[in-house]
Amino acid sequence: MNSSTIKADKRGRTGRIVLDRPEVLNALSPDMNREIREAVKKFSQDDDIHVLVITGSGNAFCSGADLEWLGNQANSVTEVKDIMSSFHRTITEIHECPMPVIAAVNGAAVGGGFSLALLADIILASDTAFFEHSFVRIGLIPDLASMYFLPRKIGSQKARELFLRAERIDAATAKEIGLVAEVTESEEFPDLVQQWATELTELSPGALNRTKALLNRSLTTDLQTFLQLEANEQAQRIQSEDHQTRVSSFLEGEN
Repeated sequence: MNSSTIKADKRGRTGRIVLDRPEVLNALSPDMNREIREAVKKFSQDDDIHVLVITGSGNAFCSGADLEWLGNQANSVTEVKDIMSSFHRTITEIHECPMPVIAAVNGAAVGGGFSLALLADIILASDTAFFEHSFVRIGLIPDLASMYFLPRKIGSQKARELFLRAERIDAATAKEIGLVAEVTESEEFPDLVQQWATELTELSPGALNRTKALLNRSLTTDLQTFLQLEANEQAQRIQSEDHQTRVSSFLEGEN
C-alpha cells in the first residue's frame, strides 16, 4: 500500500499499520490522517484479515497533532471544524472496523496519539511507553473522542484526573488502572504483539466481529433493545456453518 506517512502491510491474517514519521515522533498530519483512514477501510474490506494492529515506528507511538502544521492551518473557526471533521471520519472508520484492533504502544502516546490508542479494542504497551493528555497545558480541550472513550475504559473518576491534571502515566500504571492489557520489555514487545494477534486470528472471525459490534452498541443501547439484538445475533451464529464446524471439531477433540 503506497503512502508517505504510514506503512501498511499484511502478515498472514493480520493487517499492520505503522505510523511512519519518526523524525517528529509520528505526529499526526493531514496526510497521515487520510492514509490511516484509507488503510483501515481497505483492511476492513479484506475477508482474509482477521485482526488489525496499529503501532509506531522508531521510539514513539504517536506524539499527537503536528502543532506546527496546525498553527499554520487553523486560521478560523471554520478551518478548525473542517480539520476536526476530517479526523472524526478516521475515528469513525477505526471504531467501526469490524475486526479487533490492537494498539501496540511502543513509546510515547501523547495528546491525539493517546486518543488514537483509545480507539483500539486492546492496548498493549512496551515498558518504555507512556500516556499523556496535555491539552489543558496549552489551552485546549482533549479531542479526537478521548473524552468519550477514556471514561468507558477506565472509569469516569480516573479519566477526570488524567484529563484535568494533564497527568502522565507510565505503562505499568496504565496496566494497573485497566487501560493496558499487557506490558513487556521493549526487546520482547514485537513478540508479545504477534502472540496476541495470532491468538485472535485462530478464533472465529465471524464471532469476534459480531461480538465487537454488539459491544459497541452496548455503549448507547438500553437493556431491552440490547437483549433483542443479542438474541437475533446468537440465533444467526448458532445456524452458521462456522459454529457447526467448530463445535464438531471441539467434540471430536473431546472424544
